[in-house]
Amino acid sequence: MRIAAIDVLAWVLNVASSVAIVFVNKWLMDPVRGHGFVFATCLSAAHFLATGAVCYTGELLGLVKTAEIPILQLMLYTAVASASIASVNLSLLYNSVGFYQISKLATIPVVAALEAVWCGRRFSTPTLMSMAAVAIGSGIVTISDVSLRFTGFVIAAISVVTAALQQIGVGALQRQNAVGPVETLAATAPVQGMCLAAFGPSIDYSLRRAWVFRYPFTVSTGGILALSCVVALLVNLSQFMCLGRFSAATFQVMSHTKTISVLLLGWAFMGDVMSPRKVVGVVVAVGGMVAYSHFASLPLPPGLADRPASGWGLADKRGGGSGAGAHPLDEEKAAAVVAGDERTRLLGGTDSEELHTAAPSSYPSAVSQ
Repeated sequence: MRIAAIDVLAWVLNVASSVAIVFVNKWLMDPVRGHGFVFATCLSAAHFLATGAVCYTGELLGLVKTAEIPILQLMLYTAVASASIASVNLSLLYNSVGFYQISKLATIPVVAALEAVWCGRRFSTPTLMSMAAVAIGSGIVTISDVSLRFTGFVIAAISVVTAALQQIGVGALQRQNAVGPVETLAATAPVQGMCLAAFGPSIDYSLRRAWVFRYPFTVSTGGILALSCVVALLVNLSQFMCLGRFSAATFQVMSHTKTISVLLLGWAFMGDVMSPRKVVGVVVAVGGMVAYSHFASLPLPPGLADRPASGWGLADKRGGGSGAGAHPLDEEKAAAVVAGDERTRLLGGTDSEELHTAAPSSYPSAVSQ
């Protein structure tokens, strides 16, 4: 019961903070109704540096344990996560908004494929169809114009793969090193923040043809930037909690509740138009989420059992399992929590803990992972 309560808390916190940061960043980045701070990669750097500073303070006060993560794992994760943010922003530069949204939706099947290959996870046909319904419904809502260039396609492919690897990597770091989400975030956030701070200004200049150093900061802008960093701390913490407890595939599927929430809140409070096409997309996406919650909670058919992990070294120090069993909670448990189903179970004997922030619709960019 306690585990289920923490699961629900982590998910509610992730959805609420992810939706909140969209509107905070819109206030900060919108050049018409906001403050025109359009430097998304530099904003990501600020988010991670602020998160790292808070975690470091927690370590000094004895509230957070220092994680012992091998330097090679830490640098590899940092490189992948930073490349994910940079490539997502560059993807928007080289692609139409429509293809950019398609590439983000493509993360669902890529995550599922990587989990199947490297984590030994297996999905039933109805579960895969439910994933497809979520992606199709979200696509109906978000995709409009679509144009494609080869360079843009390559960058989009890199952004999809690195985003999938980053989400799988968060859970792998926690399981491999027997550390919780806060400790993992404390170890990775400062390094990722410094990496983005080093390359962010150049990336943002290529996107906006303006240097962040020349932005006319005001007290008001500083206050909103600080608020964005506070909300980003909650986003990052809740994401690490979710990815440490649920599989990356479940996180991807249920993350589209944030897309639907932003759409509905924009319609309810900001005067956005809810066209019939968007209504259909919402219905399809929500139906896919409900179906996923049901089918993922069912036992796999005979002959489709999860197999041991291969090629990634995902052994869990805390549970002794491997592959799917190394996950603290499997697809069934994660989906059952979302659906309110009490039929949950543990596989590995463990008990551990995108653009989630889009700018305004004219500036869809990844701000933190």
